[in-house]
Amino acid sequence: MNPCKCEQCDKIFSSQASLGQHKRKHTNEKSCICEQCGKSFLFPSLLTIHKNAHAALKPYQCDQCSKSFSSVGNLNIHKRIHTGLKPYHCDQCDKSFSQMGNLVTHKRTHTGLKPYNCDECNKSFRQIGNLRAHKTMHTGLKPYNCDQCDKSFSQNGNLVKHKRTHASLKPYSCDQCDKSFCQMGNLVKHKRTHAKSKPYNCDQCPKSFGQSYYLVKHKKTHTGLKPYNCDQCDKSFSQRDYLIKHKRTYHCDQCNRSFSSAKNLSKHKVVHSYSKPNHCDLCNMSFTRLCSLIKHKRTDKHRLSNQREKSMVILRSASTQTTLYKDGKVFIYD
Repeated sequence: MNPCKCEQCDKIFSSQASLGQHKRKHTNEKSCICEQCGKSFLFPSLLTIHKNAHAALKPYQCDQCSKSFSSVGNLNIHKRIHTGLKPYHCDQCDKSFSQMGNLVTHKRTHTGLKPYNCDECNKSFRQIGNLRAHKTMHTGLKPYNCDQCDKSFSQNGNLVKHKRTHASLKPYSCDQCDKSFCQMGNLVKHKRTHAKSKPYNCDQCPKSFGQSYYLVKHKKTHTGLKPYNCDQCDKSFSQRDYLIKHKRTYHCDQCNRSFSSAKNLSKHKVVHSYSKPNHCDLCNMSFTRLCSLIKHKRTDKHRLSNQREKSMVILRSASTQTTLYKDGKVFIYD
């Protein structure tokens, strides 16, 4: 047996020291602790890079631009911007990336995987950064203020995008038509309309989608899960936007029914009041709803009575209590 071989993954190392450092990945032992903030790291080299951040040290400078970095690894990643090198290729589409982390994140768009879950709501995210940004929504803090209007944002990226609306900037142009967009993501989505590309396939049915968002929404129809509950009635929904749309309706506080307008809700509430404001002028019956009164008036008894009233000669005697009709018949009433 090789003395410098890891028994958990079969990797071989040149020394016991290297093997010892490697084993920390399996045990997640973080013995290198920063005395300034308490953060811990697997390796001394990572701790050194971290300490440079406290000291604002960036000793590694790019020879093609003025940017500097705290580690040589970050400098090498940055240099790929200048060279255009993208060594990490997706095996499910033709995209390539300059960083392995970006490839890993991209692959989740094919699988629909969102491993980072918010502990305050049921949302999940593909990237830890998106989860951190989302959590600011729960705090209600919006520290990024627009200097041209009174809007504020929880994330600096959203402020940058918003400012483009003031400047009418649309720097991302489609090379197949004359449309332009404020955001690169919107341009990517738009280009799929030209290619009619639907790279996101459902693994449970033959449907495919142009955006991963729609694939994730679609997959919920297979599970039958309805995690979005209305706090005003007992209805549940498979998608958040369905719940939002439902909440715009008007709920009856005495039953579980909901209505599209306040007027319809008011009509419905008459049922609970047992009031019957719609009276028949041909008999002594009353109804809760106007439609019920109209239906009642269409019965044979009232229909014949209405026809007789229309053909009647208005000749009533108060003294004899009689009515003479056009057909010559005389009706004596009490």
